Amino acid sequence: MVTFQEIIQKFNELGGIESIPEEAFSKKACQETVQAIQTRYACILPENYVRLQEVYGAFRWKHEAVAAFLKQTPYYTTAYVGSELYSLSSAYEMLCSDAFQNSDDDIADLLPLCEGNFADFIGMSLRAESFGKIYYYDHEAMYEGEELVLLAHTFDEFVLKLKIYEEPEPEPEDSDAPRSVIRLTRNMLEILRKTGNEPSEYELLD
Repeated sequence: MVTFQEIIQKFNELGGIESIPEEAFSKKACQETVQAIQTRYACILPENYVRLQEVYGAFRWKHEAVAAFLKQTPYYTTAYVGSELYSLSSAYEMLCSDAFQNSDDDIADLLPLCEGNFADFIGMSLRAESFGKIYYYDHEAMYEGEELVLLAHTFDEFVLKLKIYEEPEPEPEDSDAPRSVIRLTRNMLEILRKTGNEPSEYELLD
């Protein structure tokens, strides 16, 4: 069993925990959200995840991170993980939004934990058959049904496998090279707007 102290130690290795002051935090509101989720999905949320939320709410750590995929993909071996854990209230609000519930992708039961690369995110399954598993949501997956990639079987396992992201060496600039544009569905664009992460340049897929 992974202790709460081990979870805190891992975040310390990533630069330490810093609460996000602009995120309103209330332990009572957090507990009410926990109860709402557990009642709606007939589940018990992971103990260390709930305790992090009750103690810190939304928080960030200093260094961006990566985590190795459990399921092999032909494209990447690791997932980019942002440096902020969403507050439970914000995560539940996103989960209940039309953008999640009406998405063509399989994210209606995926509780967002933190951001991924560009418009992707990491989430925890609340579905009975896969409860507690952590997935990377790739909104630009090449093939239908490949949007969710398994990162960890539990929240604790996910946290403990995080490693500091090391920026790759920049390639020489080529002024004639085509510019890369993020491609987004309308649902994902709505999610990004709600979280204040709308990119300056993007291309709608639908």
